Amino acid sequence: MNLSFLDFDASLAADGAGNFDAMATVSPGQRQALLEEVAAVLSWADAQFPGAHAALDDGGEWDYYLQCQQEWTADEGMAYDLATQQFSMQVGPPGMPRHNLTLSLSGSAQFCAAFESRFCKLSIRIEHAMTSRELISSGSPFEAQIGYSRAVVDGDWVFVSGTTGYDYSTMTISDDVVQQAEQCMQNIAHALSQAGSSFADVVRVNYVLPHRADFEACWPVLRKYLGDVRPAAMMIVAGLLDERMKIEIEVTARKHA
Repeated sequence: MNLSFLDFDASLAADGAGNFDAMATVSPGQRQALLEEVAAVLSWADAQFPGAHAALDDGGEWDYYLQCQQEWTADEGMAYDLATQQFSMQVGPPGMPRHNLTLSLSGSAQFCAAFESRFCKLSIRIEHAMTSRELISSGSPFEAQIGYSRAVVDGDWVFVSGTTGYDYSTMTISDDVVQQAEQCMQNIAHALSQAGSSFADVVRVNYVLPHRADFEACWPVLRKYLGDVRPAAMMIVAGLLDERMKIEIEVTARKHA
């Protein structure tokens, strides 16, 4: 079966079990063809492993996550006035809608071997040999929607994604930057623990804040977690995905025996 829209990336554990993720963006005229392609993939899985569709924790051989969103875009004219140092913007009329679809499949080693052989390109199959690669999840729905992991373990290295002050147990975020910084560090500590690491292994940290004036208030929190290890660091002033987010922290660690 040749896939025109879905291009799966494989993330496989040492035992052969793992995930396959694909994202596609199509016009309204291509939507039906994309849905037929999704149906063909899922029908193949059901035919190859009949009656085995269930969460792996519940004894299933394979499971899937499917989401589709429709969005409209508009051209935005922008100019910068050197004299006033101000931007001016003019938003045009909405353009043609786009459909964004995410399909993720997870499965046992037997399922992954069959799926990989059927749908994945040779260049992607090389990932199968990366037996030391492990993906860490926080349970956030954003991971599947966007296509990333809270952390990735590759050998001795642990790469923790940019982490915000969301409390993932309640999906809420404080209005206070210091409380957000504390929650960031707790989220990172949990990811490091899942990876068999800790703050003692952190070698680099990056901070991103929309407002530079907020940074100093966070220092006591950062010092509490990193004051002893004192990793290499960088602070960047930049906008974040959500206006409620006031700080994002990314760390890299190297585990030691």
